[in-house]
Amino acid sequence: MKNHRTIVFPALLVIGVLLFASLTRLAWGWTNPAANPPAGGAALFLDGASSNFGIGTLTPGAKLEVRNAAADAIVKLSRGATTSTLFRVGADTSFVIQNQSTDALIIQSGNVGIGGTPGAKLDVVGGLIRGNAGLTISAGAVSVPAGEINNAELENSSFTVSAGAGLSGGGVISLGSAGSISLNVGNANTWTAAQTFSSNTNFPGSGIWNSSGNVGIGTATPQSRLQISGDYIQVSTVTGSVPPSTDCNEAAEAGRMIVRTDGPKNLYICLGTGGWKDV
Repeated sequence: MKNHRTIVFPALLVIGVLLFASLTRLAWGWTNPAANPPAGGAALFLDGASSNFGIGTLTPGAKLEVRNAAADAIVKLSRGATTSTLFRVGADTSFVIQNQSTDALIIQSGNVGIGGTPGAKLDVVGGLIRGNAGLTISAGAVSVPAGEINNAELENSSFTVSAGAGLSGGGVISLGSAGSISLNVGNANTWTAAQTFSSNTNFPGSGIWNSSGNVGIGTATPQSRLQISGDYIQVSTVTGSVPPSTDCNEAAEAGRMIVRTDGPKNLYICLGTGGWKDV
């Protein structure tokens, strides 16, 4: 028995070495793939020189290369008979991850599409949620064709909302860096701090209207530059003396009015450089 062991163990060792050497150039399924592979194509191939493994190719260019002549599934992961995920290369060389029969992720020409073929660097079909971290856009414009933005915090010096066709679009608002608000309502003019309204404008709660340059308080059809419709007009009052002369000594101050509550004259009107006139 001891002599048999002495012979068997070396023989097994030699057979193992020869078998390993033959496997380094083996294409499974063929009789002699290296010299004369059949016309049907390769099934599995291990290249001993490069240690590359090929499925569907006799010339793997990486540690693992899976090749399919058609634009079909390259890798399929299945759970049961109906649930599967496919990894495939499309006819347009795009890389696709397919869930069941729906393309879940597509990478094409440097663009990434989720739920559909991408038309931009990132194209998402459906809603986009980023949780509490927010969404940061370093450059470019943000377009919201439909729906609404519930809350937005801006770090830039200004923010402009347009109806889609610039200032002539019919309604725009601009928030400036100094806290100013510029409006352009129904008027194709440039931005201006002194706002221009091309149609009657109502400010709820104040009853102020603007129509053709006239301003009405309490009326929607003012007939003068200023028309007030209501019970009273209230102006500033003074007691003990006439109004200060320094408050009525320039042409731009003409038209001021003030009421004295304890004097023989009760109403004073500023005549500009002519000073106060008691009425």
